[in-house]
Amino acid sequence: MEKMPKKRSSKKQKTENVRQSKAQSTIVYKKDPALNYSRILASCSAKAYKRSVITINENGAELRFEVKATDVTALMASTNSILRRLQVIEATKLR
Repeated sequence: MEKMPKKRSSKKQKTENVRQSKAQSTIVYKKDPALNYSRILASCSAKAYKRSVITINENGAELRFEVKATDVTALMASTNSILRRLQVIEATKLR
């Protein structure tokens, strides 16, 4: 009798795919002390998408965004998402 392969949840499969990432990037952003970055931290924090994962580390005067992706297209999409959010915060001067 042949064993059936174990079924894994889609969330586990996504995480395993991203662990085998082929593309990664780090964005280091120097914070403006007058602006409130809590919204971007809440909206991006440890997000796992189908083909990428974003983790954020806050260290005093800077934010460090680590993006890992299975392919370059997913890397670009996640990176652009982060940059757009930062751009909105700066443009609207959210405090």
